[in-house]
Amino acid sequence: MKTPYVLALDLGTTGNRAIVFDRTQKPVFRAYEEFPQFFPKPGWVEHDAEAIWRSARRVLQRVFDRYPVSKMAALGLTNQRETVVLWDRATGKPIHRAIVWQDRRTAAACEALKAKALEKKIRAKTGLFLDPYFSATKLAWLLDNVKGARRRAEKGELLAGTIDTWIAWKLSAGALHVTDASNASRTLLYDIRSLSWDPWLCGVFGVPEAILPRVVPTSGFAGAVDKDLFRGELPIASLVGDQQAASFAQGCFGPGIVKNTYGTGLFLVENTGRTPRFSKDLLTTVAWSEGTPRGTEYAVEGSVFVGGAAVQWLRDGLGIIEASRDVEPLARSVASNDGVYFVPALSGLGAPYWDPNARGLLIGLTRGTTRAHVARAALEAIAYQTRDVMEAMRRDTGHRFKRLRVDGGAAADDFLMQFQADVLGIPVERPKVLDTTALGAAGLAGLAAGFWKSRAEFDRGRRVERTFKPRAGRGADALYARWKRAVERSRGWALALALLALFSASPASAEKVVLKGGHIRDGKVVERTKDYVVVDVSGIRTPYYYEEIESIDGAPPRETPRTASAPAPSPDIPAEKLSAAPPPGDALENDPRKLAAVSLQLFNEKRFLEAIRVDERALTMPLDNGLRAHFALNASSSHLELGVPEWALARDDAHYKKSIEYARMCLDADPVAWQALGNIATVHMNMGRLEEAEAAYAEAQGLADPESPYYRQLVRQRAMVRGALEASRRIDQEGTS
Repeated sequence: MKTPYVLALDLGTTGNRAIVFDRTQKPVFRAYEEFPQFFPKPGWVEHDAEAIWRSARRVLQRVFDRYPVSKMAALGLTNQRETVVLWDRATGKPIHRAIVWQDRRTAAACEALKAKALEKKIRAKTGLFLDPYFSATKLAWLLDNVKGARRRAEKGELLAGTIDTWIAWKLSAGALHVTDASNASRTLLYDIRSLSWDPWLCGVFGVPEAILPRVVPTSGFAGAVDKDLFRGELPIASLVGDQQAASFAQGCFGPGIVKNTYGTGLFLVENTGRTPRFSKDLLTTVAWSEGTPRGTEYAVEGSVFVGGAAVQWLRDGLGIIEASRDVEPLARSVASNDGVYFVPALSGLGAPYWDPNARGLLIGLTRGTTRAHVARAALEAIAYQTRDVMEAMRRDTGHRFKRLRVDGGAAADDFLMQFQADVLGIPVERPKVLDTTALGAAGLAGLAAGFWKSRAEFDRGRRVERTFKPRAGRGADALYARWKRAVERSRGWALALALLALFSASPASAEKVVLKGGHIRDGKVVERTKDYVVVDVSGIRTPYYYEEIESIDGAPPRETPRTASAPAPSPDIPAEKLSAAPPPGDALENDPRKLAAVSLQLFNEKRFLEAIRVDERALTMPLDNGLRAHFALNASSSHLELGVPEWALARDDAHYKKSIEYARMCLDADPVAWQALGNIATVHMNMGRLEEAEAAYAEAQGLADPESPYYRQLVRQRAMVRGALEASRRIDQEGTS
């Protein structure tokens, strides 16, 4: 037979693997090579796209050294999804390292889009959450942060794509710039109903549609490998995302059949048929496409960011094992986890929590804890996270799954698979071929090339190597309940740290400024004049007249009387700019509209005390409702700014009380009521009254104009308060344990 084999190239997160399969699905030859990982900043993960290509070329060459190109019916490509490359169309050289799916650098960009209330529409089109996991914000980051990239992209000089696109381009010597729907549906730029790049989505994320690849069928002839590369012609008959490929190999051809891949992350996928099914906690994605809407199948997916990567962290981060294979015997060496739990939120938490502020947690340690307990906790965490996603799938469908099909490198671990069956309470099926990602790509390519005549023929080749049945009396539900408590402790941790830094930070060389009345400012005196000092607290600079100060670091302040002609300016405002606003006082005309302009200008120049004097004078005049609301809101905002340096010690601060008093005067003025509520909420937040703050922020958000430049800030502050409130409630519920 001329072509007895089909070839798969599996482009993974840590390495590339080429596997040759025969018609019985037997892997007759494998070649594997890792490539470097780059972590330039915390939360950033990058790959050298050229290194990926060199590695891919080498593993293919090792195949062709044993099996000539002429023996291959077709090549199927499968890849780590979401990872993006941006390269020069003319030279084929990347303009930056690839940004990997695990990378979190665009979290703020995602939050900004959420603040614009765009997530609902984006999710309806893409089936995805607004998360840095996906490709769109990564591409936008490259376009905005690589010098000249956006201009070059708009001129048509650059091309973009996920790793399948990049390798297809290189294999074809630049003839192919393609992807398939299973990969396109992971970008946040692809409408999964119309099966096309969406102009509105491209506009939202700022990605020119012209740089995106042509979408081709998952199973079908896309092009060919350049004949001069490996001395022969080889059709590229499949491009498919890694988890969709594994689902195909596992026979997930309809609802109710679930597979889990235990790789760098964990990926549970259920085929939902030819209609997308949307979930509260899971992703909706394209499974594969045969080139027409009728030939497109969909899936729901639970993506867990850290699965097998937790074991890699034990090896590379903690150094408690020398090789990944050492973790199973080490975990088996202890009879239980002895109360130790590991939440591997090393890149936040994915499904079903979607919490980018979660961080890794190792809890339950005692003097008796050993590295074996930690190893066992890491393996158990993989099983618990799988149950988290299975529970979300059960809530969506309303029925219990009868079994779980597993694959991936960690599925070879007997301890983990048995524990998984115990935790889920259902059988776990491990196939004879664990490289299901590669097998799925080979299957889709083989069907397109006629290597297998039908999907049924291909599926008949699937073999189960072992079934792990759940054991009774293992206390799985109790263990899982404690896992859930550990997860709750890990959530919002990054936000909690940010709040702690915000409320308690002071300069290393802090000076204690004690104000009359007992209030304390721990900051640095950055300027002294004959009338006042300027104190910097957490980057916020505020002037204090000597007559307001009791002591500075225990010593009396300079007792210099303040002159009427010397107002205290903010040191951040140039002196020449301060003269733009006339001084408040009797020299001003009794014209409320002129006073309103002066008041606003003084506030913008951070001359808050002077602004308050103007506002208070104006409020004694006959005013219409609009002007009265203006002066009251401005006075509220000025008092709020003057109270800010107090932060956690502000419970008795007179400025905060005044801020609320003036804000309440605005609540009946529709145009500014939401801003007044925002001031009230901020005072509550700064004074530690989180429930009152959340309620006020919620009311303000309901009244606010989403197009206002302050709306985004309002949404962020509310989210911050909610996170702190949840953390506080957990602490109250759980006590000091």
